[in-house]
Amino acid sequence: MIKLRKWKMSNTTGNNTRLPKGWEIKKLGEVCDFINGKAHEKIIDNKGKYIVINSKFISSDGKFIKKTSQQLQPLFEGDIAFVMSDVPNGKALAKCFLVDESDKYTLNQRIGLIRSDLFFKKYLFYHLNRHKYLLSFNNGENQTNLRKKDILNCPLIIPPIETQKRIVSLLDKAFEQIDRAKAHARQNLKNARELFESYLNRIFEEKGEDWGKKTFNELSTKIGDGLHGTPKYDENGEYYFINGNNLNDGVIEIKKNTKKINKEEYEKHKRELTKNTVLISINGTLGKVAFYNGEPIILGKSACYINFKKNVSKYYIKYLVKSPIFFKNMARLSTGATIKNFSLKSMRNYTLYLPPIETQKQIVQQLDRLQAETKKLEAVYQKKIDNLEALKKSVLEKAFNGEL
Repeated sequence: MIKLRKWKMSNTTGNNTRLPKGWEIKKLGEVCDFINGKAHEKIIDNKGKYIVINSKFISSDGKFIKKTSQQLQPLFEGDIAFVMSDVPNGKALAKCFLVDESDKYTLNQRIGLIRSDLFFKKYLFYHLNRHKYLLSFNNGENQTNLRKKDILNCPLIIPPIETQKRIVSLLDKAFEQIDRAKAHARQNLKNARELFESYLNRIFEEKGEDWGKKTFNELSTKIGDGLHGTPKYDENGEYYFINGNNLNDGVIEIKKNTKKINKEEYEKHKRELTKNTVLISINGTLGKVAFYNGEPIILGKSACYINFKKNVSKYYIKYLVKSPIFFKNMARLSTGATIKNFSLKSMRNYTLYLPPIETQKQIVQQLDRLQAETKKLEAVYQKKIDNLEALKKSVLEKAFNGEL
């Protein structure tokens, strides 16, 4: 059972802050019309006139666009569309889009439409966007599907129209400054990552006099992948079924939802892995990498394993796999339009210039130091972005408490 925050329809906010004189709280259903969208999946036409407002369109701030020639659910300037369904702890739930032009959009299913003449439009947009009441239906475990009756019960704080306009003006100015600062921090974060990636590329594009041209096949004792199928799961089992999505920056991640198998099933499907085994994702998300350190696992088909010889540093290979040049080659040689697949043949034939083992170790030490510095910078910039986002939420809360 989902526990919801209790919202009282009184002259106080959810924080028990008394509202200014002339402000009131009403349920959304008392002051707004609500309309649900309609399915457009079968009539998508990217040459069509109308933009389909779906969850990806809203969550991407209008960057992800699908079109259609049929306007099944028209929208008008000033309407507010919002996402009604999302994955657990998703970033799209209750996110809003303020319609900027009539006869331009059509509303997809599981997208709600709010329409009202009792609000200054942008005030209502700011107020509804990721509203705490609507987010309270997310239990963190199951997909959230907002129901009509719950949406209609959403509490809205209603100041006089002139006050709404003043609040919007203040929020616009504050958010412009905050968004500018966030963009600057994001660019700095991007620059830090790109600097490290450019250094990686430079390392792996070099070839010293004593560097030998080798294929992965020549540098390893075995290259293969995991089970092409589904093992018999056992929730009481002691072994884990691992795929490419469990590989992350040198580590095999055992997740909460990672399936288990028993010893009998493990014996059927186990692979011969060593202390110098490198695992690489080759299906779906390409190029994720991890080391094998004796974990109780079997592999799925999206995890390729390479048992490297003693003259190869697995840490050196990890950095190679993380380099843009390796990913570019993987993408170029992959098959599949929707789900990319990098074949074992291509992995065996992958060619690189390999330095002697001592040189590999020196390069790894250099890259370890640079990566540590890069991560420090990333943490600083990410903290700044998080603080700016918190400031944005604080400004909004003050606005709807009548404190601006």
